[in-house]
Amino acid sequence: MNLQGGRNSPCLHSQDCFSRKRNLKELLHFTDDDSGYIEGKVFMIWPPRNRLHRLNLEVVEDSALYRFEVEVPHKDGITFRPHERVSLALKGVRVDQRKASSAPHYFPIVLRFPDGVVLKYLSGANAGRVVDSWEGNTDEWYNPGMAHTVSDAIATDASKIQHDPVPTVAHPCIPLPPRRDLTSHDEGTKAERPLPSSIAVVDGTAVAQSVGPAQQHSNRPGRLSKRQRKKRKLHKEESTPTNQLANDTDRLRPADDVTPCHEQPQITIHSSLIDVPHGHPTHLQLDGQASAAVQEGSRIDVSRESNHGNAIPTSEEASVPALRLKAGVRTQRGDVFTALSDLQRGHAMINVIGIVTLVNLEKKTKTNEWCRSFTLVDPSIVDSPRQSIRVNCFQKKYLEWLPQVQKDDIVILRKLKVVEFNGLTATGYSDKLRWAVYDPLEHSIRPPNKGSAPEKEVIDEGMGYEFSPYWEPFQDSEELEYCRQIGEWWKAKLELEGQNVSIVRCSGTGKQHLLISEASPDHPPKGFFNCTIEVLQKFDNPCGATIVYVTDYTENASVHPVQATWCPPELHGRVLQCSMWDNARNIAKMMNPGEYWYLHNIRARWNLNQYIEGTMQLAEKVTQLDQTKQLEAQPHLRALLARKNEFESSVPSRSASLHIFPEMLFQDVEGSTSFLSCVVELLHSDLSSRNGHFIYVTDYTFNPNLPATVSTADWAHNLEHRVLKIKLDDVQANNSLGLMPGSMLIIHNLRVKHLDASGGIHGCLGGEDTLILSSHDLSSHSAQTLQRNKERWKRENTLNGSHEEAHGLLRQSSKNLGNTTLQEVLARPAPDVFRVLARAMDFFPFSLEDACVLRCTRCETSPPPSFKRCPRCDDMMETHSKWFYCLYLQLQDEKGDELIVSLSGKECLLLQDVDPTDFRCDRMAFHRFLTKLDPILGNLRDVHVAWSRNEYKAIESPLMLFTIESWNVGDERGYSLNCISTD
Repeated sequence: MNLQGGRNSPCLHSQDCFSRKRNLKELLHFTDDDSGYIEGKVFMIWPPRNRLHRLNLEVVEDSALYRFEVEVPHKDGITFRPHERVSLALKGVRVDQRKASSAPHYFPIVLRFPDGVVLKYLSGANAGRVVDSWEGNTDEWYNPGMAHTVSDAIATDASKIQHDPVPTVAHPCIPLPPRRDLTSHDEGTKAERPLPSSIAVVDGTAVAQSVGPAQQHSNRPGRLSKRQRKKRKLHKEESTPTNQLANDTDRLRPADDVTPCHEQPQITIHSSLIDVPHGHPTHLQLDGQASAAVQEGSRIDVSRESNHGNAIPTSEEASVPALRLKAGVRTQRGDVFTALSDLQRGHAMINVIGIVTLVNLEKKTKTNEWCRSFTLVDPSIVDSPRQSIRVNCFQKKYLEWLPQVQKDDIVILRKLKVVEFNGLTATGYSDKLRWAVYDPLEHSIRPPNKGSAPEKEVIDEGMGYEFSPYWEPFQDSEELEYCRQIGEWWKAKLELEGQNVSIVRCSGTGKQHLLISEASPDHPPKGFFNCTIEVLQKFDNPCGATIVYVTDYTENASVHPVQATWCPPELHGRVLQCSMWDNARNIAKMMNPGEYWYLHNIRARWNLNQYIEGTMQLAEKVTQLDQTKQLEAQPHLRALLARKNEFESSVPSRSASLHIFPEMLFQDVEGSTSFLSCVVELLHSDLSSRNGHFIYVTDYTFNPNLPATVSTADWAHNLEHRVLKIKLDDVQANNSLGLMPGSMLIIHNLRVKHLDASGGIHGCLGGEDTLILSSHDLSSHSAQTLQRNKERWKRENTLNGSHEEAHGLLRQSSKNLGNTTLQEVLARPAPDVFRVLARAMDFFPFSLEDACVLRCTRCETSPPPSFKRCPRCDDMMETHSKWFYCLYLQLQDEKGDELIVSLSGKECLLLQDVDPTDFRCDRMAFHRFLTKLDPILGNLRDVHVAWSRNEYKAIESPLMLFTIESWNVGDERGYSLNCISTD
């Protein structure tokens, strides 16, 4: 594949070629657009062959390193040196693609410039020089000949020599006399050397053009012997500056027998490309006749790169003091903060300060560590080929210990290690990294959000040293002062880039945030995109993907028109069907109709009927959005809500498709069967019962037809005749999976049925419509009524003291039923079954996420925690590796006796509907597991959190009836929890 840019395109100024930096990956799909340039470092050079320079160029993009081959014409003035940074204009380039290779950093293209090239040297001896071989388009387009630096003696004393003034020209072609013989200090020894035919001063350097070859050959001196060369060198050292000045000035004096200007090869130099400090002339002057210009030109220095890799400042940057900041700082305490350009592989325990330019969301690694990555810049690296450096930070236990940074933040990082991983990367490990984020408004460190994480902790499970990730510099220290300076530098840099239209930053094509109306399988890259949506409905397929229907209220003519009772006709062209696979399926199970979600990495594709549908596999970066909090920080959600309001206002009343019954309180329910809507508080969810899915709700009003006691759990205490048990069918069961106890619900079209005289009444809810809505609006009339009823119920309990009476009734009922104490359980022989009135005081393991262990049923061993199968048995098919419960409760009765019971066997009916699995990976299974245990544990989970912080918290767990079974284990006795009575 050979693609060549426009060779005969209009010849623009060379500076225009360097106004647009092109992305390297764009060259894989190169068209006839040869505008722009690429920038890189010379990595390898081959000897010139067939009048071509062949080199290997190294480019850094997106923290990745690439190397590819370049061929340019071998013409005079074009030279390359290793490690020299250059910019190559793409004018006239031909891009040849190569076969893939496993060579490190290999990029499969070759750039060829068959007719000419425009290049700019960014470093080395030729820094700032621009070479344009397209000017004239001849073989002898540029022939600088020999270059001689104007000596300090000429620059100092040339003003003493009187010459006739000669007008200056912008593009001189200056003839000079043929070479003369220079007389040495010793009159018996003479040395000859050729003189240039013309000299022009550019940036303080005399650029000379040689005379014709024939003329030089006719007067070429013979080679001196070794003795003569030593004697000549000695005489030069003894010669005075006055003699040298006389000889040099004689050499510069023009003569009559010169070659005409039009016969000499010319040099085309653009004055705008010469970096001359303010106050010096940018045009070229005649050296022999304008001594003042020679003197002034000798003071012009060519800018070189600093030790920290700072780019050559432009005239705009030079006029802003903040942009001249030098990267890196050393404090009075001896701490060194290294410039980012000085970071090298193998550096350890280094400190840096930089500006955050890109932040990735935190994630869990394969070793179950928290990781957050971001990129940094500082003055030493922002304009270099690398442009930024990537930082990976890790923490084993607390997410709050990771650096809490955002884009454009100024961050202090201490004790980093530099590694080579997808390019140069700085890594902060969990037991080393310390960080702080600078607040430019307060000129101090921004307080971190510690959440539930401790400020410091003894690492290695209490066997190591005390460690805190939060770094606190001294007030008015060099660190804070440098943070202030780098903040001003970044602000000035952004303002300059916003004003300078010639700076164009081109980024690679990535996933974009699109509307459903913009989604298409043809949209780059390969149909992938991100979106913010509202969930309308979902259907779970046990043998396949979970189907979720979403909308953002924009219309796409290529989506399948959904026709269902839950979808209004006006939304038929605005609903996208999404198939959730693998990890995305686990997230889909948590979605409920009416919720707002951000979907990442969704792909649009054509189905068999040629309609667009979405598909997802990954669950990373998929988050639920809250429309009641911080809408200013969620522009996409704010726009979606605006479109939704506009859509609802433009569509006729949608309630005609779904009849909504009026709201009622439980106290007003009468008759055998009633339909009503209500605003209630969720008390408990039982989603694993064999008889179906149930929820328990209340509006805190009294109705004698409601059951007196629905459960002996703590959540039902003092709520006699106030709790309604609702059975969920069809779609309603799936919609209730994400509901949390204590939340306020709006339930539409609830059917309340009366059972026999002893059973009271219960509710039924089914159908495909969205009838359960989670509400956060506490200002509505219904929500305020619920709150008033709850406060009235609390006052009644306080006055009547019914809490203690309920416990007394429970104790009395346990005695009447012949329950035993824990002391009697320990005294009786096994096997036996007991009924005990007790409460949970502790559980094992310390974290309930570790309640399941992986065991190999073949060798009866447990694989290491990082393994998912048994390495000893080579169980690649996971045939013998099974998950088992390893969970224990410590019970205590009213007499203070304690007993440890197991919940691990098959005889435990409490957990028989929840299969053991890896709870750290399967969050839905862990949620069902907690639903079973929370009524027993009370606040024990919060107590364990307090213990982890060395804090005290009182245990509050309900008094319950447990059925315990005893059995013999060798010479010892074991006890297992069979079930929990709710009678």
